[in-house]
Amino acid sequence: MNSNDKIRSLKLIAVITGVAAAFIGLLMLLNYFQLRVHDPLNSETLVTLTERLSNDPNNEVLKEEIRALDLMARKAFFTAQWQIKTGSYLLIALVVICIAALRYRMSLLHNINIPEQSKEDELKNRKTASQWITGAIVLFTLLSVFAAFYANKTFTDYSTLQPAVAENDSETEEIEVIALYEEPVETTTEEINTTEEIDTLSRKEITEAAATEPVEETETIPEPEPVKPVAPAFPNTGEYKAQHASFRGPFAQGVVYATNAPQSWDGTSGENIRWKVALDNPGYSSPVIWDDKLFLTTGDENARILWCYNAADGTLLWQHEAKDIQGSPAAMPKTTDDTGLAAPTPATNGNQVFAIFGSGDIVATDMNGNRLWAKNLGVPDNHYGYSSSLICLNNHVFVQYDDNKRAKVMALNAETGDVEWETVRKNKISWSSPVLAEINGKYQLILTANPTVSGYDVETGEELWSVNCLSGEVGPSAGFYDNKIIAANEYANLVVIDAANDYSILWESMDYLPEVSSPVVANDILFIATSYGMLVAFDINSGDILWEQDYGDGFYGSPVVVGGNLYIFELSGKAYIIKADAEYTEIATPELGEGVFTTPAFAKGRLYLRGENHLFCIGK
Repeated sequence: MNSNDKIRSLKLIAVITGVAAAFIGLLMLLNYFQLRVHDPLNSETLVTLTERLSNDPNNEVLKEEIRALDLMARKAFFTAQWQIKTGSYLLIALVVICIAALRYRMSLLHNINIPEQSKEDELKNRKTASQWITGAIVLFTLLSVFAAFYANKTFTDYSTLQPAVAENDSETEEIEVIALYEEPVETTTEEINTTEEIDTLSRKEITEAAATEPVEETETIPEPEPVKPVAPAFPNTGEYKAQHASFRGPFAQGVVYATNAPQSWDGTSGENIRWKVALDNPGYSSPVIWDDKLFLTTGDENARILWCYNAADGTLLWQHEAKDIQGSPAAMPKTTDDTGLAAPTPATNGNQVFAIFGSGDIVATDMNGNRLWAKNLGVPDNHYGYSSSLICLNNHVFVQYDDNKRAKVMALNAETGDVEWETVRKNKISWSSPVLAEINGKYQLILTANPTVSGYDVETGEELWSVNCLSGEVGPSAGFYDNKIIAANEYANLVVIDAANDYSILWESMDYLPEVSSPVVANDILFIATSYGMLVAFDINSGDILWEQDYGDGFYGSPVVVGGNLYIFELSGKAYIIKADAEYTEIATPELGEGVFTTPAFAKGRLYLRGENHLFCIGK
């Protein structure tokens, strides 16, 4: 570049950086004046609500309003801090570049030949202009930095205040209101002895009354020792097998121990439809059941909800919305229509119910819908939407959390939500769900992803073994049967891993592979259902194909084995009930009358299923 080109380029750089610096500086100054007008330390609304609460300390609705306002203030604090710090650094950098460009440009202009008679005046004018421009930039920058310093100091002071509400040690939603009003002073006087009298006296009046009244001597009665809370008893293996408490039934293996499952129904005519309820909100989670309570989730950008129905008659018992959760995103992440925000199936252990949504929010309630805790695990970076279902064992709720940025599995404390362990995984994003498998007398958590199938210790999170055998976008979960672990994925592989022989690959096949539906095994027969409508039976020991059936429509829901029969619904809503045998024997093909993308649940001789528009209970 010649000198003229350099001068033009430097002028352009100076103009761009100067305008950008002026814009950022202006924003900082506006922020300064905004803080002078609206002091965050003295919110009139919060003061008003606090005064109201002092007069009505048991008003739970008012407490929730204060919690929400305080949460908004704290979110604004963190956002403002980031903006101020980032803006300050960026402003200084732009100013330095602008001044450097101007100085370099002036040095180049100085070297340009000027006619002798005007040279002295021209150089003097250039020098004066340069000084004025530099001085203006420096002054404006100092004002902006002062505004940033003041704003940052204000927010720092705000962060050191006691919040209007304080979270408990487990950072749950069950929080106590503190420092909002003064607790009433206890008194032993005889004249001040009713609630009405205490309400009419101030603390000072109560104290004076107590000081002037003679206190009678009374017999000291020892206070009873506090009763220690009894820890809830968590289900044993037999109790889990008697329930349908997670995706695909007990331990998420696809084998259900219920009996007398229905074999005929018609959703259009109502034959053997015990009840059905309309589902107005979207979702692709499957129902889970504990005793007489059925749990299901729905979710969109407006609300994410855990529903509880009476399994006997379909009555809505309660609903719990996943809201007011610290860290929850203000705007929901983008998802595809066939995943949405309520694809993961909830789980229960009979004491608590757990639900997770595509926003990364997980909530825990008791069996009556009262919130125990809630937290955000980080918004999933997922181009379809998060879909890994939950599963429980002992005092743990397990979460598989694989997305584009990170892959991990964690165990949360069922009672508090505390992270008991968290293990980072070396794999790509997945949409599969964890499976529990008893191997050598101990339960493991089995996870499938690209490229690994792995087993984890349920108590410590230690990775016990891993086999590289999958690829692509893994959606199907693992199958388990007789120390054999089954993993499969479309455009990848079907692999049977021998857990009794150092987790070696027993056999593999690429003939029929599932896209979404998970494998299941019964009576030494492995069943695979594909998204293009094939149902295939393999010999689990040899890998030989025993039979294959082409139904034409695809399968998204997973097959479930109950009472020696295999139940599976194709996308149209037509069900196939087949003998779980080495020979193909079709028992019935009942129709639901609407589309099905989910997996059925079974309990007490009934089948429960989420259709495209309704929740069904099928059975006599």
